[in-house]
Amino acid sequence: KSYLRPGQVNYNGFISLFSTMGDFFAGYGSSHPTANLERWFEGCALDSLGLTWEQAAELPGSTLLAGENCGEEFNNMYAAYRRSHDNAETRLDDYVGANIPTIIGVAMVVGDTNDQIHAAQNQYLNANENFVWNPNYVDDFKWAYISRGPDLDIIETNMHSRHPGRLANMFYGIGQLTWREALTISSAEPG
Repeated sequence: KSYLRPGQVNYNGFISLFSTMGDFFAGYGSSHPTANLERWFEGCALDSLGLTWEQAAELPGSTLLAGENCGEEFNNMYAAYRRSHDNAETRLDDYVGANIPTIIGVAMVVGDTNDQIHAAQNQYLNANENFVWNPNYVDDFKWAYISRGPDLDIIETNMHSRHPGRLANMFYGIGQLTWREALTISSAEPG
């Protein structure tokens, strides 16, 4: 029944919450504090090598930025960015692998088993526990990958050459999605 319960996390809400952080580190938006962030790195980054964030945050801050220490300066910059960021340009709309080679792997159920899961979920949510679920573990459970087409071709070729048979047949190339799309489906596990 764990496959049928709604998940514990609202992934669309989760994505929205963390997208501003991704935008900040990608340098997106007219309100991005690029110059201040560069000053912060100059004043805090080298001295913090090998330290935990807790230790680095306590280092003396830059003389050019308002803050008692490196942690407070960073928090002030990020808080100001969050307040003024308009999300007009967001990292979530970039394609996975467009800037940095990236491959996201997810478990995926396809075919008749996927249809059965959706039907069973509806029955479960309507308090009907008399559902039929006969998963086809051989054909309908896949290792799915999100990335650029050429990267997926390499993965598929390697799976077939190194693991012929059952494992190679589990390959499922989803293709290139935006980060928003990928994050929405990649973590959509049952609660």
